[in-house]
Amino acid sequence: MLVPIAFRMSDRYPKMVTLRASLRVLYRVMNNKTRSVIRAVAIILVLLCVVMQMRWVIIPAIDGYRFWIVVVSFAAILITSK
Repeated sequence: MLVPIAFRMSDRYPKMVTLRASLRVLYRVMNNKTRSVIRAVAIILVLLCVVMQMRWVIIPAIDGYRFWIVVVSFAAILITSK
């Protein structure tokens, strides 16, 4: 779908603007220690998914959710980045 140049993203997608504003507020509230902890947890989760993909570790309960764990980790890294 082509969007005319005259429209701004906020006109067509008001919820997206709300989400961006919420992320900005969340970013301002977090201090450096909180950001570091969230990043560390995200990296550990991704490493766990990689190890599970290599079949070095098998955790059947979360094996089906590997993709979503990586997506959530990526989102956490994006939220905590400056």
